[in-house]
Amino acid sequence: MLGPYTPRQIVEILEIFEDNSNELRWSIEDGRIAGFYVLCNDTFYWATADAEKIEPEDIQDLIKAKNDAQDDYFWPLVWITRKRKLRPQGALLNKEYMKKHRLVIELLLEAAPEREVDWANPQPWKGFDGGV
Repeated sequence: MLGPYTPRQIVEILEIFEDNSNELRWSIEDGRIAGFYVLCNDTFYWATADAEKIEPEDIQDLIKAKNDAQDDYFWPLVWITRKRKLRPQGALLNKEYMKKHRLVIELLLEAAPEREVDWANPQPWKGFDGGV
């Protein structure tokens, strides 16, 4: 074993992120991969560095999220939202560039309940038309 991952799992994870490698990170311990992580800074919590660890059993869920989202860049958000059962903060969802990815937003909204407005989520999602 190479840490918690088999050689095949390492290849699968790298292949899944082939088109989105900027979001993938890993840690090394004792010369082995100790963990793969997907960056999600400022996505779920306001002004916060953040990452979600990929466990070997997450591989099929990663593939499903990528296929469901049909989006090479934002699909990891779908996977993280489903895993955490937590929507991204409204400030991100309200960005004009996000509204161009309607299917991704619909999947995010389906994956987790609406969030309270608080320090970590300072804006409610305003909807596709910009209203609350």
